[in-house]
Amino acid sequence: MKKLIPLFSVGLLFLFTNCQEAEGTIQEVGFTSYFFPSDSLVPYIYVFSDEKRPLDERFLRLYRLENDRDTSFVVERFNSSFKITEGFTFKLNDSLTVIDHMVVDRDGLKRQSNVTSNYSFPIYTDMVAHFIADFPGVADSTVIVQDSKKHIFNSDTTYVLFGNELPAILVKDTIRWYELSSGSSEMRKQMVVTDNIYVKGYGLVEWGSEDKSVVFTLRVVLSDAWWSEHAQAPQVRF
Repeated sequence: MKKLIPLFSVGLLFLFTNCQEAEGTIQEVGFTSYFFPSDSLVPYIYVFSDEKRPLDERFLRLYRLENDRDTSFVVERFNSSFKITEGFTFKLNDSLTVIDHMVVDRDGLKRQSNVTSNYSFPIYTDMVAHFIADFPGVADSTVIVQDSKKHIFNSDTTYVLFGNELPAILVKDTIRWYELSSGSSEMRKQMVVTDNIYVKGYGLVEWGSEDKSVVFTLRVVLSDAWWSEHAQAPQVRF
């Protein structure tokens, strides 16, 4: 794996390698320690860029929600224009199930999903994390189905991140999208398989296509203060 070099002059604001899980969050079960750090109520930002196109960036905004009833963890995905594209809310228990999912269409409209299979992170070597969600398409008469199956392809590898060689796992994700039309029997289908690397104490640090034509790697971790000052993401219409 390549050694990563931060793109920004802001250095790392969070050191997660030796972080301790706060009371009420997930305990060590299988590979749960390879999930994102979940002990901070203050959001933090993962900045990824494509190795071949370094100006093509992706962002993850990560934070924990906590109330009197439960503790949940939110992962929000943004494109290079700081527009939100997808959001997951995970239940912080020993199974890390998805309890809420939404996507944002090309018109900036939030689409709440109907989740019928809620596993999105494999916590055991032989587990297939099956996630299925459907949501309205851009046209009112269409429905999009997202079907993702993740499994751990290599449970014993390492990854050099910010100068440190750390334990890592390689997760294969087979994703199928179906576009269904209520007015006809027509169905459009698309499939892709991605490689995803998760580092212990950090979570997702790299993802891309199997042929390596597109590979996004984690370049730096930034604070939510930076995000508030620079991102200026457009408002999503509800």
